[in-house]
Amino acid sequence: MAFIEAEKNQISIILGRRPVDVTYWLSFNAVNITSQVETDVRTQLDRWDAEGAKFVRLTSTESNYGVNTDSSEAKDDIRKNISVLLGLDYMQFASSGTYLPRS
Repeated sequence: MAFIEAEKNQISIILGRRPVDVTYWLSFNAVNITSQVETDVRTQLDRWDAEGAKFVRLTSTESNYGVNTDSSEAKDDIRKNISVLLGLDYMQFASSGTYLPRS
């Protein structure tokens, strides 16, 4: 069993990688991707779909501006899980912010 095109595209969107890169990695690492790994990745894809509405939380405040858009914890957990299962470097996909490298 292998990932279908829609699943590869969803993995690409979640990890922020080009579909061609994900397809290449899945082909390159196919020997390590067992049916159990595929099942576990699909569980994470389902979790992404199910928790998508929860990525924005309502928070009660005095000013009544109650939208909290900091959803990085849930997203990063799913990204980490998919990355680990597929043997990718998780830190490439973490949303911990951007930085400028030192010269």
